[in-house]
Amino acid sequence: MTAPKPSRTGRIDFRVNADPVLKPFLLPRLKDQGSGEEVTNLARETLALHARLSDRAVRSLKFSEGEVKLMLDAVNGWFVSPDSAMYLASEVEDALEDGLAGKWNVDGDALVARLKTLHPFDAAALAYALRAAWDTYEAHGCDVFAAARTLGLMPADTNDAGRNL
Repeated sequence: MTAPKPSRTGRIDFRVNADPVLKPFLLPRLKDQGSGEEVTNLARETLALHARLSDRAVRSLKFSEGEVKLMLDAVNGWFVSPDSAMYLASEVEDALEDGLAGKWNVDGDALVARLKTLHPFDAAALAYALRAAWDTYEAHGCDVFAAARTLGLMPADTNDAGRNL
């Protein structure tokens, strides 16, 4: 499956045979290699399941406002991929050398220790949510914290006054 390409109609086209990770996952789940409609339905169901589980994982983690802001600051500009998402704790740990724990009034070592104990799926879901906050912050009035609240990283009632990235 090559990278999905959104069209102007909101559709996403999948090419199962081209992706070395998704092909062995999807093809055994199809009848007779699948019709276009069968592939589309399976891809939609799989993506919906992933979206629900990712959202549930992120919302269940319950980081403090300062911890989320530190992580957002730490990953600003970091390229998150399926292969790099597992290194979120290391990315945050490296960023502590820049004084982010003091900036956000957070016990940075405790945050890194907690990130290291996360299930790999939860860590990846968190890394992708942090990236999504940066990817969509312009749609939130250039407010990455508003984007983070929308994504469930911080409660909707957090107060962001006085401190920007």
